[in-house]
Amino acid sequence: MSRATAEIAKRLEEDVAADLVDALRQSMLDELRDTLAAQHTTLDDFLAAQQMTRDALEVGAQNQARETLRQSVALDAVFRHEKLAVTDDDRRAALAAIAPGHEDEAEAQQRETGYTLPLIHT
Repeated sequence: MSRATAEIAKRLEEDVAADLVDALRQSMLDELRDTLAAQHTTLDDFLAAQQMTRDALEVGAQNQARETLRQSVALDAVFRHEKLAVTDDDRRAALAAIAPGHEDEAEAQQRETGYTLPLIHT
């Protein structure tokens, strides 16, 4: 599914709005910082361990945010065109694939962080 979604996203003629990309990038970086803090690690320590600069991290997050949003837009277009809807069962199955046995926790974390599965809302 990931490969199919990536291929569909390549067909988009327009890019996603820069402010949306920036918002998702910042959210991703904030989540990384929170995760590192919970592990008693600083961002600088993480970057050193990864042999990465802050600029490289920013560029990588920007690219990942853009691609994530492009894929979401592409899937949304397919669903609208085909008049498809995602059911609660579909959403639960996706959560089970991501976090088997921990679906409720995964859903709660997604809501808390603002990340949701693409097209999980019906």
